[in-house]
Amino acid sequence: SKPGLFANEPAFIWFDLQSTVMNRNYLQVIARR
Repeated sequence: SKPGLFANEPAFIWFDLQSTVMNRNYLQVIARR
């Protein structure tokens, strides 16, 4: 019953997705060295 929680949920999902992509790219860059 808290609209704010649901409103922020997509932002958290997007943040998790972005951090996952960033970590994957970071590992690929290290593997290339």
